[in-house]
Amino acid sequence: MIFREKIKKPLKIIFAAVLVITVFFAFTACGGSKYANVKIDAAKMANALISEIDFESNLQQVGNDNISTFIPMEGFESGYMFMGEGSHADSFGVFVFPDEKTSKDGEKAVNEYLKELEDSFSKYIPEEADKVKEHSLVIREGRNLVFTVSPDEEACEEVIMRIFEEEAADPSKIVEDDGEEGDEGEETSSGETAEASDGSVISENNYPVIDTDSKLTYSGYVGIVGNSAYELYTYVDSVAENYADAVNYTADQLQGKSKVYDLIVPLASGVTLPDKYFSKIQSSDQMKSLNNLYEKLNDKVTPVNIYDNMMKHRNEYIYYRTDHHWTSLGAYYGYETWCNTKGILPISLERRQKANYGDFVGTLYYDTKESVLKKNPDSFDVYMPLNDVYISAKDSKGNSVKKDVISDYSEAPDYAKYDCFIGGDKALVTIVNNDAIDDSTCMVIKESFGNSIVPYIADHYSKVYVYDYRYTSKNLVEEAKEKGIDDVIFINNIGMTRSSYLVGKLTAAVKGN
Repeated sequence: MIFREKIKKPLKIIFAAVLVITVFFAFTACGGSKYANVKIDAAKMANALISEIDFESNLQQVGNDNISTFIPMEGFESGYMFMGEGSHADSFGVFVFPDEKTSKDGEKAVNEYLKELEDSFSKYIPEEADKVKEHSLVIREGRNLVFTVSPDEEACEEVIMRIFEEEAADPSKIVEDDGEEGDEGEETSSGETAEASDGSVISENNYPVIDTDSKLTYSGYVGIVGNSAYELYTYVDSVAENYADAVNYTADQLQGKSKVYDLIVPLASGVTLPDKYFSKIQSSDQMKSLNNLYEKLNDKVTPVNIYDNMMKHRNEYIYYRTDHHWTSLGAYYGYETWCNTKGILPISLERRQKANYGDFVGTLYYDTKESVLKKNPDSFDVYMPLNDVYISAKDSKGNSVKKDVISDYSEAPDYAKYDCFIGGDKALVTIVNNDAIDDSTCMVIKESFGNSIVPYIADHYSKVYVYDYRYTSKNLVEEAKEKGIDDVIFINNIGMTRSSYLVGKLTAAVKGN
């Protein structure tokens, strides 16, 4: 049973009210809403509202830990809440609950919150109180709950119901009454596969299946399948222990000052390699290796394990075929997981400008000289930051200059395209966000894999200090203390964690010796 309430113009014509109630009960008696068993993507809904609705104020996200301060509800699986500036009542919330019962409790809490909001504004800004009273919208469909406060509540409802319609068309978003996932991608004891809505094949673990008729061959440390190259990887426990020690040391030293995240990027050989070669390739199991690495972190470090999200998108263009890096799209899915871990809304790709810089032939071709890679170059796409962000730098005369976070490399040599991200590998890159809503700061400690994810992260801080530990002479822990850094994010590919040299450089950078 679902309930949809639109708080608008309290004095309704009695006949209309009776008609609505009659239709409502008749509808639910016939089986309820077609959205009752839909489990929406809360981030998709929130991105649609924030990008398509003209709210009368700049909205700021309420941290998930603070939502209960405004709306005393608990138990939602995923959710986002945005509020307007102090003099504006504009706001919205999107929540997905584990079941319909808890969503009903949430609906009650939201309605109580809106009444309190109206009462609060009525004392000093009556027009905003009227906005809450006349233009609030609360929609609950099954386990999903959405509310908005906007002068254009009709547009809000159109956006909300459009997203519900889109989600209902995706079988993977349909859940059974007991809350378990539905038919799309369902697990089977026999190992059978299912077909996704886009026609791709889904394995029993809900990951797309990648098949091929091409053989697996080797060229040094690189596996070749068809026109794609895969860097091999070997887990080394002693080096992994040293890597974790460097991250743990940073978190220990910054306890109470900065929050420390650790994001390790799997290689293409652990994600997009065709399924038939997963158990045959001369490379360690990267899922197990990542789990081992994250288990070595102490409780002061927040792990950002992106493996599952990368595997869910493994049939997309998330790694280059001729280069060892992930693509801008792959980096987005890593960023998406980081946002979910941090509890902030990832800015969707649909809200970003996309550009193509032509063909790209990368490191794995130049290391192997395999002609099949040269003949089949990568296509180089990038997704721009949403906000007004730029690199703050100095020219040769010492004057301050602004540089693009992603530069137009369409005319650059095909081997240099990856340097479009933050100007390539440098000891320090400082990024400023003119649209930041607060003075939050971030330090990214990375090697080259971090370059393509930083433009996404830059949207969420007033300043981002990007340090490449291979080239800096700074003590990064002391730098974080001096700059008053809020968040420190380690971003490294899993191959780095097996290299004694690179882990040694990282250790020296955070300890200053």
